[in-house]
Amino acid sequence: MSTRNQQDQADAQQKAAHGTVTGQQNPNYINQLRVDKGHRPPCTTPKQTQLKQTRKDVAELLRANKEGNARIRVETVIRETLMLQAYDILELFLELLAVRVQLVEKSKQIPPDMLEALSSIVYASANISDIPELPNIRNMLGSKFGKEFVQGASALETNRMWHVNENLLRY
Repeated sequence: MSTRNQQDQADAQQKAAHGTVTGQQNPNYINQLRVDKGHRPPCTTPKQTQLKQTRKDVAELLRANKEGNARIRVETVIRETLMLQAYDILELFLELLAVRVQLVEKSKQIPPDMLEALSSIVYASANISDIPELPNIRNMLGSKFGKEFVQGASALETNRMWHVNENLLRY
């Protein structure tokens, strides 16, 4: 392989690694979208452990005929379960975006098959504060697809129009 071809290939790899959002180089764009399976908010694993313990507590309260206390604990179990489901869905959408970032960058409009994922990420960035990368991704998507997309996906009145995932809305 000639030196010129090697240089061209290296340039292409560097451009692929450094996404462009509004025609400008943005080296953090793809890095912001890299979400490995181990990346979860620090509270998730303790929350899962706590959730298991709370379920056991509910069972013990029911055995002891303390239904009032059990109902209160069940509400906690439901709330925590919805939160964990929201994190799982968000993780999947972020992985999808990381895989399809080049398609999103090349598109002038939101790709129809990415609408739910992108809208849900924007919605989550306004409502889930445990993941520090979300506001940056929201800003990048806003600069790419416009302020009204970000406002519409974030607003409670219009987020269904943008197809925000129902499980995220419940959380």
